[in-house]
Amino acid sequence: MAHAVHAPAPHVVVLAGPGLGHVAPVAELATRLAALHGVTSTIVTYTNLSSAASLASLPSGISTAALPEVPLDDLPAGAHIGTRIGTMEAFRELSDKGVYPPAYAVGPLVRSVSDEAAKHHRCVPWLDEQPDGSVLYVCFGSGGTLSTLQTAELAAGLEASGQRFLWVVRFPNDKDSSACYFGGKTTDHGDADADDNPLSYLPEGFAERTRAVGLVVPEWAPQVEVLGHRAVGGFLTHCGWNSALDAMAAGVPALAWPLFAEQRMNAVKLASEHVGLALRVNAREDGVVPREEVAAAARELMVGEKGAVARERARELRAEARKAAAPGGPAHQALAAVVDRWKCAAASPAVGDAPGGGL
Repeated sequence: MAHAVHAPAPHVVVLAGPGLGHVAPVAELATRLAALHGVTSTIVTYTNLSSAASLASLPSGISTAALPEVPLDDLPAGAHIGTRIGTMEAFRELSDKGVYPPAYAVGPLVRSVSDEAAKHHRCVPWLDEQPDGSVLYVCFGSGGTLSTLQTAELAAGLEASGQRFLWVVRFPNDKDSSACYFGGKTTDHGDADADDNPLSYLPEGFAERTRAVGLVVPEWAPQVEVLGHRAVGGFLTHCGWNSALDAMAAGVPALAWPLFAEQRMNAVKLASEHVGLALRVNAREDGVVPREEVAAAARELMVGEKGAVARERARELRAEARKAAAPGGPAHQALAAVVDRWKCAAASPAVGDAPGGGL
């Protein structure tokens, strides 16, 4: 470690996987490396993801580089989302064979609240007008997609529940629940550009009928800020890893509605007795969650006894998360250990592992 003290701060290359859900934690990692350790970096992503909101306001010392979009035409129709992602196990296998330097999994990473990112979004003033803990936030992540029928059933269920809600609505797709995961805007109802408003797929008159208690916004909302708002008391989520961590960090109980990839496993864990953060929705045999189930589950989470238990557990998990992420806590110590290894390698590249390594 003596060498690391005098070694210049390294510059690292951080590769984001091909998916919107991978860009945000990579941007947060680069930000923490710069703020805590003076490490500059280049984030390498893909052209279809290079305009992601999380890359819009990076601090100095962090640059971005975009690779051509990965062609997926050679994959079989209906290929599993995991097959299309690939970009950690392969690295580990090649690292073990000496082809690549060691790879480290340093996550997970949760973005801190940024008022700058939220103040221009219209959902924030609306939340300011709602009672504490009264709003159910509905969002299926950066790429989760519902069918046309499921979108209609969800809308009817939210309306019937009588609960306040903030719903991030995306274009429906009747064939692929991960249709938007790689940054595209796709439907199977023809040319998506012919109608540039996903709210047009909601039941006729829905927005007007629920105007007093609900707000629907197209495509995106500042999730960390929304979950941290005093008015939000529940989160209907697809249980993607980023969203699961956002819920725990904010202390918001969840209604688990997994769609693809690792989300079903996450939903089971979040609803387990050990974690206790989430309640589950029940789908019919055809996979559709009917409006009656949506309404009942939303009411139970927001005002029912099971929801109250999940809310208490959410507060406990928030306290544990803050302790873990605090300066000097386990997460900071782990990242510091990796940076120290880089600095040692830069000062004495002949000693120990080869310079570099992946995260």
